[in-house]
Amino acid sequence: MNQFSEHIWTVDHPMRFAGMNLGTRSTIVRLPSGGLVIISPVPFDDALADQIEALGPVDSIIAPNMWHHLYFADACERWPQARALYAPGLGKKCDLPDRAVDLAQRGDFEGALHWVRLAGAPKLGEHLFVHPDDGVLVVTDAAFHFVDHPQWLLRIFMRLNSAYGKFAISRHARGMIKDQNAFAESLAEILHFDFDAIVVAHGQPIIEGGRQKFLDAYDRFLPDQG
Repeated sequence: MNQFSEHIWTVDHPMRFAGMNLGTRSTIVRLPSGGLVIISPVPFDDALADQIEALGPVDSIIAPNMWHHLYFADACERWPQARALYAPGLGKKCDLPDRAVDLAQRGDFEGALHWVRLAGAPKLGEHLFVHPDDGVLVVTDAAFHFVDHPQWLLRIFMRLNSAYGKFAISRHARGMIKDQNAFAESLAEILHFDFDAIVVAHGQPIIEGGRQKFLDAYDRFLPDQG
């Protein structure tokens, strides 16, 4: 577990997809009350769970889109007292804990961690999270940030998807956008918040300059924001 900012920690997990060393990352946010929000859980063994619980009680566990659900049920079982929140529509794709409820279109946890669903791309179902006090945005599959990756297969695949060497939305994710106006409005909501760092689920986290990289990645959807 790595501390990313004052209130945010990350846990990396080695994940392979179609032969590629894609990797994935969970984000843990401590709220003003001391409770923790786990976004996109990875497999947590007892040692990792002890480190997490040393930070505070787990308040909420989130499956933030239609794809990051593989370890959601396991995390909910490990912390049965935590709220279980998931992207709408995910229940049609996999079994969910009985207590699990849909994430709303937008909202916040204790006024500290805010989220906005990227409307207009239901097959992606992505929710972006931002912690303005820490200046951090959390992105799952809405964008990747692979730079200098050692595996040639992943480099080729990401280049073919226009998502290598920079923070970028993949060609595959762009194909899921069915309503560009609604998508752009959601992005504009996120830009109302202050952030300069970005935690990505896949690739290298961005420590600084993240807001401009975000604007560059979504320039075609926000022509007046650049």
